[in-house]
Amino acid sequence: MRAPGRGPAALGAALAWGVALAIVAAHVSMLHRWAVNFPLVDDFSLLFADPLQMADMATWSERLARVFALSPDHRFATQRLLGALAMDGVRHLDLRLLMLYGTLACVAAACVVLARAPSPARAWLAPVAAALVASPALWHGQYWTAAAIQHLAFPLYAFVAVQALGARSPLANAAGALAAVAAACTASSGVFVFAAGAFLAWRTGRPRRALAWVALGALFAGWYFNGYVAPSDHPPATYLLREPWRFALVVLHVMGGVASGLVAGPGLAIGVGSAITLAWVALVVDRTRSALDPVLVAWAGLLAASCAAIAIGRYYFGIEATAASRYRIYSAMLVLVTAVAVARHAQDAWTPRLRRATCAAGLLMTATWSVAAWHVEVPELVGFSLQQRAALNQYLLTGHMLDTGYPGPAVGSRLADLARATDAYSPVLVQNPRHALHRVARERDDPLPTFTKSFGSLVRDDTLSVRGQTWGGAPDLALWLRGDGGTWATMLDWQRIPELRLGERPLAFWGTFPLSALPAGRYEIGYGYDDGPRSPVNWTGETLAH
Repeated sequence: MRAPGRGPAALGAALAWGVALAIVAAHVSMLHRWAVNFPLVDDFSLLFADPLQMADMATWSERLARVFALSPDHRFATQRLLGALAMDGVRHLDLRLLMLYGTLACVAAACVVLARAPSPARAWLAPVAAALVASPALWHGQYWTAAAIQHLAFPLYAFVAVQALGARSPLANAAGALAAVAAACTASSGVFVFAAGAFLAWRTGRPRRALAWVALGALFAGWYFNGYVAPSDHPPATYLLREPWRFALVVLHVMGGVASGLVAGPGLAIGVGSAITLAWVALVVDRTRSALDPVLVAWAGLLAASCAAIAIGRYYFGIEATAASRYRIYSAMLVLVTAVAVARHAQDAWTPRLRRATCAAGLLMTATWSVAAWHVEVPELVGFSLQQRAALNQYLLTGHMLDTGYPGPAVGSRLADLARATDAYSPVLVQNPRHALHRVARERDDPLPTFTKSFGSLVRDDTLSVRGQTWGGAPDLALWLRGDGGTWATMLDWQRIPELRLGERPLAFWGTFPLSALPAGRYEIGYGYDDGPRSPVNWTGETLAH
């Protein structure tokens, strides 16, 4: 016979896992709709320049030297290898596949952490884990290729490495050393993996193995940073140590980065980081510390050290830069590791009623944070996506990049041209190619109230790019121009913004159009619901010169 209560418990567990899968599936769907197959900043060097250079090198030693080159304080070997494999083995590479790889690696890392949770708590922790790793709070790491294959993939390499380094099997130790190298050659904080593995070996009663990992880690760190030269305009890396209290606050801010941006100022993130720290202090000093899993302690220490490294490296740019969206994965994983450690402790030391109350409170806080993060971060994500769409369309229509910083329009265009020439990279327009400006003989001039918010228009290389959002809920949207050369119009592309609200959701719109047919002059920009001669138009007052 079935044990009493087993049925409802099994149903609840199945429901919790279903919610976790739904959250991850929703994120993958968002990634499919909003990620753009276009490089940005480090993508040009890691995914285009380095693989192209390695393909022209005569010897494998030269290629290996390039793979492990220091640039400027990281040895991006895993990213370069992914770029080289994609360049050599894949035709018509879609950079969104690498973004998906980063997401799946992040989900896998969360599963590795969940495997350390006690079986009764694993189901309710699954939605928490899914909400943390699939949240739009991490949008910059999710929708920027280089960040996805660095920051999102790093926890998986690091967690597997630490666990294998602490194992008793020599074969597992060898695999752990390789995984540690992979972690370090993804992000420089991976050098802490050897220290975490040493702690785990010591904690499990193998001091000689611990000393071996410490020595190997020191040798590896010496090789890793050999040749590093700090930027001349930056203070030394130890400048924060002169103000230990300020340094501690910055580290707490990074540790609580999942809450950064939800309110003005760093206070909430510092509070979350402090709560994580207090939770670990309580777990360590508690009398039932036998329930404290050394693997979880090692992971938490590794993540805290990574947060400290980010604090040292980024505080020069301001405290908000230390919790930029792409760095929040370290905070998210630290929250998850802490939650699993608390769950293990609760399983041994707490009453069932207290465990249930804590579970409900944790799920409620996770849901509240998820909704708040969605509300705050989705507009940022959409704005970034529209900017990338404009840059891609501009390049495909004119052959020139927009100036979005490193490596510059000229170098970026040349690298993209070289990648396209090998068929390794074949992007397509992210708009309807039939949309083009055409002259309209207006029969009436009915005004429309303001129903759009422009994210900016740009005229460059005889093209016009517009992007923004509208809350009118109309199924179509048109761009209008009126001025010295008459009245012109074209339809725009659009997509619904996935905001959590009742009723009609706003639309994001974009378009990049050649101006070759447009007579020279000055024009006012307007928006309407269609491009017909009787369409009402909201003239915005924004003008352009052509």
